[in-house]
Amino acid sequence: MSPTGTDLIASGESRQYLQELSSVPERDEYKMAQTLFSSYFHIIFSTKNRFAFIQPEIENELYAYIGGIIRNFDGKLLSAGGTSNHGHLLVSMSKNHLVPDMIGAATEIHRNG
Repeated sequence: MSPTGTDLIASGESRQYLQELSSVPERDEYKMAQTLFSSYFHIIFSTKNRFAFIQPEIENELYAYIGGIIRNFDGKLLSAGGTSNHGHLLVSMSKNHLVPDMIGAATEIHRNG
């Protein structure tokens, strides 16, 4: 049984015991814990009024643009595809940004002209 604080004080051994408790091990003797965070999202979006806007001619450019937006949120666009009126995105997301903010930015694309 380990001695309690009162027993150590009574025996005069408290100073030595406290020094042993407060000694810090050398760097090589301990390892820091690491945290791993990994999140993947399958995002499905549709065009406004389900209009057939995503044509094969613009599909690569559109998904490259969306990938750039996702990179601004420290994320990665792993896969993208869909049909002319909706798209699917597989995204790896950083823990440093809010998911709704990234999704909002990635899916609010307006056609110019």
